[in-house]
Amino acid sequence: MKNLLLGNWLVVPRLNQIVEYPAGREYTVTPKVMKLLLVLVEAKAEPLSIDNLVELVWHPKVVSDNSVYQAVAQLRKILNTDPQYEEYIERISAQGYRIHPNIALREHKVAVMPVSKKRIWLLGVTITLLALIAFFAFYIQTDQKHKTQNNPYFDENHSCHTPIPKYSSGRVSASENDLSTSVI
Repeated sequence: MKNLLLGNWLVVPRLNQIVEYPAGREYTVTPKVMKLLLVLVEAKAEPLSIDNLVELVWHPKVVSDNSVYQAVAQLRKILNTDPQYEEYIERISAQGYRIHPNIALREHKVAVMPVSKKRIWLLGVTITLLALIAFFAFYIQTDQKHKTQNNPYFDENHSCHTPIPKYSSGRVSASENDLSTSVI
């Protein structure tokens, strides 16, 4: 089924998402909850009984009425956060559930999904972290170059040169040479 606008909600059946339109706050529901919403939408303003909903949504599984009540409650919890409409799914006594007839319903053709605030925040955090990693990598590389350039024990190829000690007395100590000799 194609995307549709239900009041101020963009329903994306392929992704099992209900997105507040155009704000972008998104909710992901189970496939059965999405199927329930689509069945109610297809019925237009006609109420569907619990038995009809079980048959249309959960068939061939046998489920209790409680499964329908929980799925409807989950949809209401999401959809009724819209301040413009008081109730999206209404219960008609002894008849069942339906989408409220005052709710605008139309197909929605959009190539690009609205970007949620959560995704924008995650993108910002990712870019910031990448920038920090690049900065520290550059800093460490520059710091290493600086340390090796100012060290007399390293040449341009970063090979270590141990300076040959100069002795004024002409004596070599045991720690500097295994042989303890004196030069006169």
